Amino acid sequence: MSSHATGINAGHDNGHTGGEEGFHPHIIPLKVYFAVWGALVFLTVVTVAVSYVDFNAMLGIKNVNLVVAMIVAVTKALLVATFFMHLKYENRLNTVVFMSSIIFLAIFFLLTFADLMTRGQVDEFQGTFVKTHGQRNLTPPPAAHTAPAGTTAPSGEQSH
Repeated sequence: MSSHATGINAGHDNGHTGGEEGFHPHIIPLKVYFAVWGALVFLTVVTVAVSYVDFNAMLGIKNVNLVVAMIVAVTKALLVATFFMHLKYENRLNTVVFMSSIIFLAIFFLLTFADLMTRGQVDEFQGTFVKTHGQRNLTPPPAAHTAPAGTTAPSGEQSH
């Protein structure tokens, strides 16, 4: 057997083979893993506790519970990506790609939230209401002035 690389990965250095110059493995102490795990458990408890509190009614602001839940979820995702996926110690390009995807996801969420927050408002251009779930139609339908089928329209004289 020769010491040359053969096959599909011949000539490609993935940075994790261990024998190449310039490769420095990152060894994270166990206490860091346990600290991150403890933070994730704590944030999970916070998520469950927040689900029992109605911040919307308490503060009088719409969708506060959703915003708090999203902040906790994003914090947990960043902890996992930073330490368990080793993005803290990887090439910065990987971090840029990951963060770009998170930013685009946030943009899509913001556009969706903007749509949900404006439901039920009056469309001033058309002058109509937007019907929301559980809400009755606010504009009555136009009245029909036609006679029922099979009858004739009343005339000015009555017959006896």
